[in-house]
Amino acid sequence: MRRRAIARLTVAAGVWLGASGCVFSHPEYPSSWAAQVGGSTCSVLSGTYEDRGVEGETGASVFRGQAVSLSRHLFPGQTSRATAFVVTALAADTLEIAAWDGPRLVKSLRLLAASGDYRCRAGAAEISATALVGEQVAGVQTDRYRLSKAGDGSLVLKHSSSGFGLILVIPVGGSEDRWYRFNRLAD
Repeated sequence: MRRRAIARLTVAAGVWLGASGCVFSHPEYPSSWAAQVGGSTCSVLSGTYEDRGVEGETGASVFRGQAVSLSRHLFPGQTSRATAFVVTALAADTLEIAAWDGPRLVKSLRLLAASGDYRCRAGAAEISATALVGEQVAGVQTDRYRLSKAGDGSLVLKHSSSGFGLILVIPVGGSEDRWYRFNRLAD
């Protein structure tokens, strides 16, 4: 009797795990783009950039039905459309990122390394955010944004997203990297 119960439980666990899902996508940095440049501080990122850019694998300005936009990634939920993005290193440990629509400031944020808002590694700013999700999946999602500079002066965004959760009672998870490039504008 006990063996049957264990066998049934084993089969049920196997079916449950077999129904689970995982998705992984980690493309390399696009070889057709200018190489990324480093620096001792994130001041190499300072500059004005177009808010609209291109996605790395497809080279398209629209990805998954949405315009490739730096403000959409860094300021989700904004209804205003930014046209330009300004990154300013105010001090060795302070970075300001502002989205502009012509002369109008749409949104800005000031990141302090000392407060853990971002980390500067070899001239690239790394920003991380974790949130609970609960629409179709109940779980946790982490987004990591890595801003770096390319040799042609453009700003490169690597967006890494990972998460896990449940759809009804089925476990799901995955991780994905996406590369985006935004041209530099004259300051």
